[in-house]
Amino acid sequence: MNDTSELAPAAREIIAGRHADPFSYLGPHTEGDHAVVRVFLPDAERVVAVDDAGEHELARLDAAGLFAGPLDGSQRYR
Repeated sequence: MNDTSELAPAAREIIAGRHADPFSYLGPHTEGDHAVVRVFLPDAERVVAVDDAGEHELARLDAAGLFAGPLDGSQRYR
């Protein structure tokens, strides 16, 4: 878990509820050659994304409920 001050500015804005376009940061995205998903679930202690390759536990980036992790590349998940 990171200290909020170590998070990207967009992540801090999401947590504070001030991001003007939250889904430009949240949801599935491609970073380099990798697909990742970011979610903000304030009451969650654990988040698992399920895609075509299986289950991926997302890392908790902040205690406020910000999580992120890899996908199999398809960007389809639940």
